[in-house]
Amino acid sequence: MLLTLSLICGLATTAFVDAQITLGTAGQYGVFAATTITSTGSTEITGKIGLSPGTSITGFPPGINTGMDISNEAATAAKQDIQSAYSSLVALPVDTDLTGQDLGGMTLTPGVYGFSSSGGLTGTLVLDGQGDQNALFVFKFGSTITTATSSSVVLTNGAQSCNVYWQVGSSATLGTNTAFVGNVIAQTSITATTDVTVSDGGLYALSAAVTLDTNTINPAGSCGGVASRATIPTTVLTTIPSTSDSTPIASPTGASESSNDWDSWSSAPSSTIKARAFRDYGRMFQ
Repeated sequence: MLLTLSLICGLATTAFVDAQITLGTAGQYGVFAATTITSTGSTEITGKIGLSPGTSITGFPPGINTGMDISNEAATAAKQDIQSAYSSLVALPVDTDLTGQDLGGMTLTPGVYGFSSSGGLTGTLVLDGQGDQNALFVFKFGSTITTATSSSVVLTNGAQSCNVYWQVGSSATLGTNTAFVGNVIAQTSITATTDVTVSDGGLYALSAAVTLDTNTINPAGSCGGVASRATIPTTVLTTIPSTSDSTPIASPTGASESSNDWDSWSSAPSSTIKARAFRDYGRMFQ
């Protein structure tokens, strides 16, 4: 029996998994916290505020909103949806590591940006949607994010604030007069200092408080941005035809070359087993 052998190569391929981020029922809330929501001055929220499992909301009025859900069924559902969104963001692999860099002065295209610990914004960050209204921008912080006074986030070329997410491993602090966009989901707490505006976005604290001071917040919800970033490395086999190998396959004692008795073949030298495997694989393409 002559072995006609095709060269078998393992090719690395990548499988792309679309990950859609959504706030679900939480999208109607401009502010949501776990323990307390406290506002000083005339905060204006063009959406609801929610609290779960806490019960303390202060500063409304004079602050205004479109409704409050405090540890009721709606608040419980919203909290679950926020947690789900947070988990989805955590699961996204980072495209670009910005650890140690300030976001101020940067112009970024859609993608997932990561900071292994804390990160900051001093000045202006421009997010360029490159003409794609579904372009997703995700910023992941291992611990905190802090913005300096009068910092801002600017959207251009089709970027939408409802597709901007800030996943914060502990706490977020937005400095005085910061003009921010997007949905901030912090594992612990969020502080918006005096005159911070969040145009088309929300502040969501999973385990602690949200503290406000004469802020303007307009919830944007989520609008269907998809991150095709999650990759799963796989290996596939392909064949490249080659010339016939005239070397016969030596059968181990007690087994014929044509035998399918793999118990008999199991004692054969590894080189013989490999040859048998290559031969049988090649038959699939004859």
